[in-house]
Amino acid sequence: MSTSKLCSRCSGFFAFTDTDSFIKKKTRFLKHIQDGWGEHRSVGILRNNLNRYQEKAESRANNSPVPCPWDGYSEIESIVQRSYMQLACGEISYLELKASSIRDQCRICRAAVDMIEYQAREASLEATDVICVWYLDGFGGSCRPRKLTFAAFPIIAAFEIIASDDQTVTESKLKLRKAEGDSTRHESCLDFLSKSLDHCLKHHELCSLGQNSWVPTRLLDLGSLGTDLGQVRLVETGSGVESPVYLTLSHMWGTASVLKLVKSNYSDFMKGLRLDLLPQRFIDSVYLARRLKLRYLWIDSLCIIQDDADDWARESSTMHQVYRNGICNIAACSGLNPTDSLFTNREPDTSEGIVVENVFRDQTATLILIPDWVHPTFLSAPLYKRGWVVQERLLCQRLIQLAKFPFWECQQSVWTEIRQSQSDQPEFGLDINEARLVSKMPFKLLDTRAMPPCISWWHIIEYYSRCKLTVSSDKLIAIGSLAKSFSKAINQPYLAGLWGGDDLIKSLLWDCPDALVVDTGPTEYRAPSWSWASVDHPVDFWRSSSSVNKQRALIHVTSYKIVPKSHDPFGQILYGEIVLRGFVFETNIDSEFILSSRKEQDNKTTTVYALILREYAPAGCMPESARHFQGIQIRKVDNSNRFERVGLQPLDLGSKHTTGSPLSKEQWLRLLEAHSPKDLGEEIILV
Repeated sequence: MSTSKLCSRCSGFFAFTDTDSFIKKKTRFLKHIQDGWGEHRSVGILRNNLNRYQEKAESRANNSPVPCPWDGYSEIESIVQRSYMQLACGEISYLELKASSIRDQCRICRAAVDMIEYQAREASLEATDVICVWYLDGFGGSCRPRKLTFAAFPIIAAFEIIASDDQTVTESKLKLRKAEGDSTRHESCLDFLSKSLDHCLKHHELCSLGQNSWVPTRLLDLGSLGTDLGQVRLVETGSGVESPVYLTLSHMWGTASVLKLVKSNYSDFMKGLRLDLLPQRFIDSVYLARRLKLRYLWIDSLCIIQDDADDWARESSTMHQVYRNGICNIAACSGLNPTDSLFTNREPDTSEGIVVENVFRDQTATLILIPDWVHPTFLSAPLYKRGWVVQERLLCQRLIQLAKFPFWECQQSVWTEIRQSQSDQPEFGLDINEARLVSKMPFKLLDTRAMPPCISWWHIIEYYSRCKLTVSSDKLIAIGSLAKSFSKAINQPYLAGLWGGDDLIKSLLWDCPDALVVDTGPTEYRAPSWSWASVDHPVDFWRSSSSVNKQRALIHVTSYKIVPKSHDPFGQILYGEIVLRGFVFETNIDSEFILSSRKEQDNKTTTVYALILREYAPAGCMPESARHFQGIQIRKVDNSNRFERVGLQPLDLGSKHTTGSPLSKEQWLRLLEAHSPKDLGEEIILV
């Protein structure tokens, strides 16, 4: 395995000459293990290795190599939970980083530049500084390098690190294949995707759970041997098509005017369509499907009648079935329009493993750096900025990601093009929980052993609220099929994007963290004011943590009412309300954080009230100051007991000792004496 060419700066990253920092980190970790585990056998291993490293570091001659920081830790790495410690290793301007990639032909600089520019898109990077940081094995105790990052905030280019002497790494992980071809249409890419699908179908039982013989109303028949492969045709699955295996496509609709299924061309679609009439992305999707030996393909714009509102409403309500029961989903990650190709040009060597060999005092270590193209795709690909795609990605069982570099994703694995085992099968190479993250979102959403489903739902909404929708009224529709899938796990009423039951109070505490006085509401009714779906801003949810000792609800929900626009309770709605009893106080809150789209409506008062939702006690507070309260800002919509939420942020009232409280002394006394909102609160209707 030959070493890769590096610039002097990147070579210096691997010298690990700051022995004092490593001694401090190792000492700190030894104390942590000793305090928690006592005289566990791992303590002796750690102490011996710390002493050996410190002795070698102190006794080395000037300018001689330093000892290897992670020598001898393999046996403890497998028994101690892993986490990361950060170690800054330098700062460089982006222009110098790019110059080094050209001038010195440094493989690390070149791959980092490629990943940063992929995420930056059209943004200028000329004045950007890049901070380089090591992520070292922390709770593993070894200080073994696990990841190297180049951060041009908020953009991060990362390299996974594999050490050849790490006994926890399988031999097949060290076997890397070269990426071939200057396009993802290259036969090696298609072969990788085909083998990944075959391997998953044969060996992954988890990836077939929840699938059944359900099929969409219509599919595109791509033909078979003996038929005209220069055309495709629309087929109705209820007309003699027996349980077809089909692919689905997630793509950007864009602004280009392209062929769609409408009432006037329905019969022509059924007779057959010449491939050259389709936009390039659809032609490429047909090509890929045939390469995977699959005959049927589902594309939304070609399988749903676009000018038939009833057909669109009926078909959009079955999206959870469409994507769940497809054999695999193709994600067209790059390009903004169907006229763009499904495939992408690339420089193949910027995804390949980079081999670094470093001579320490006590050994020669070989490290392999693997550019992480998975996370940049999830976080910056145009496709994943589209709201509709959130549920498409999460509902499918298998996913082919066609970005600058292709990768395979299923319920059990995330595979990249350069990983391959001796059996010529893709080898699992990324931490499945880490690789499946999009922003803060976990992928195994319905696994209640890992996370309560309502909290998973909050993660999804936080990500979804940061995506774009062309049609504002799709806010609830575009997430409705995912909500339908969640309903079985949560088993509570679905309330305009929130869930009833024990988690409703915390769900009402959603927050628009970056919003000030802007027009955040839709022009037409879309959701009640208490739902996150009523605003066009990113939202966050409050979560319980170890810093909270106890909580107590201060509202009692007596009833709710949701009026759906159609037969689908998870789709668009016409009206929603929650009837509750609780404590409402007139406040002196500044109207700065009131939604501007609501505060200036006619015939509505501008007085802001506080609706107190819950009491909580932060850990570590003295008893007399431990009572804290949270609520939301509301305002009357008429002279009755009907209120609407108007605040962008929930109210955290702190305690009675908090300065600048929006409540008077008398209001605080009433709140502190409150025991049961059902008995002492007043009835209001939130709309």
